[in-house]
Amino acid sequence: MSRAANAWTVALAGLSLVAALGCDQSRSLGSIDVDAGDQHAPTFTEVYELLFPRASVGQCEMCHALPAHDVVNGMLETGMTKDSAYDALVGPMSQSSRCMSRPLIVPGEPDMSLFYLKLLPDPPCGVRMPNGGRQLSDDELEVVRSWIVAGAPND
Repeated sequence: MSRAANAWTVALAGLSLVAALGCDQSRSLGSIDVDAGDQHAPTFTEVYELLFPRASVGQCEMCHALPAHDVVNGMLETGMTKDSAYDALVGPMSQSSRCMSRPLIVPGEPDMSLFYLKLLPDPPCGVRMPNGGRQLSDDELEVVRSWIVAGAPND
């Protein structure tokens, strides 16, 4: 499949996800057209809304809004706001006993970003996230990966 066709697939899947979640259908989860000069990568707002709020697919907030604890949330407390989640993820290293000293998000480098790797089927340490929740689809994973590739900007 060409990159442009793949970008359209990701965009359509994002719109389908928005509709399935009952969200504002005018909001897009982002698309990437690597063949065009004007790329649109997902924003952190889109990543946050996909993963964190309790009504979201990932429901990260269920565990990571709690105080840092090695067993409960791998020592990752993101708080309950988008800003606190961004600050907890972009820059810091993991404090978990299982994943100690791995960078959570390395802007531009999803394969070095523990946050992204923990969402994949075979994470390098600990268990796949969301633990006990519905695993993200390939299209949802692409939203996270694309945001990190774009430099993990805070919008």
